[in-house]
Amino acid sequence: MRHTRTGVLMSLYLDERLDTRGTRQLERHLVECAECRRDLARLRLAEPALREADPVARMPVPVDLTERIMRRVEAYEARRAADLARALGLLVQCQPEAQAEFGVVLKEGVAPGRAASFAVLGPGCG
Repeated sequence: MRHTRTGVLMSLYLDERLDTRGTRQLERHLVECAECRRDLARLRLAEPALREADPVARMPVPVDLTERIMRRVEAYEARRAADLARALGLLVQCQPEAQAEFGVVLKEGVAPGRAASFAVLGPGCG
């Protein structure tokens, strides 16, 4: 286990928010690492004072909070992608008029592993 992660893991461990796998990993590491055992002991001593000083820290955090936030982010991104697809659909429908009136062309390109992308090209750029 890298020591750069142990501080975060110890905080989650003390808050009882570390999953079973992470708990086992951290506990195995603590058996072998005296420095991290000392750090955890210091955190345990400081924890009550920190919780008392910060009223937000005293609020219970739902175990599934991260999952719920990620579901909302994914739903937002899906709505945004659908909005973009609708907008691009309108652009494609209007392309002949745009080319005739403004001299622009809508050109589609697909990069490997990515969704289709479109560019509006000015006169002479096609």
